[in-house]
Amino acid sequence: MSEQARKRDVPVAGARYLRKPVPLLFPSEESVPVTKRHMMLRTALFQTLWLAFEGRFALGSDQFVYGSPTRPSDSCAPDLFVRRGGPAEDFDCWKTWERGAPELAVEIISKSDRRDWPWEDKLARYQALGVRELVRFDPDAAD
Repeated sequence: MSEQARKRDVPVAGARYLRKPVPLLFPSEESVPVTKRHMMLRTALFQTLWLAFEGRFALGSDQFVYGSPTRPSDSCAPDLFVRRGGPAEDFDCWKTWERGAPELAVEIISKSDRRDWPWEDKLARYQALGVRELVRFDPDAAD
């Protein structure tokens, strides 16, 4: 191994690794099919809050929220989330260790939610991320 290659593998002076560190990936998107109704509800909610807050709060919709800098699997993608106290700015994904946890998240329930992911598990995931309030909207729920 050349001297230059060794320097790339040892980023901290004197540190040696048993194996080369592998960077963690935090994807900003994933292809998940949604129904037209779900997309319309999510979009209407996002646009309503965007107009109400006039860009004063950070808003996200269907973007990954990551809870740990070492475990990309500790994440969720709420239909909408809100974080007060900062300007609205563009972001691909939300990393809680950089921006804090969203204060509010909204989940619009779909058939796949009912079948694939029990609500108690989803609620526990949001709590672990530090989300203060989680709203569950089920458009098919009986009055």
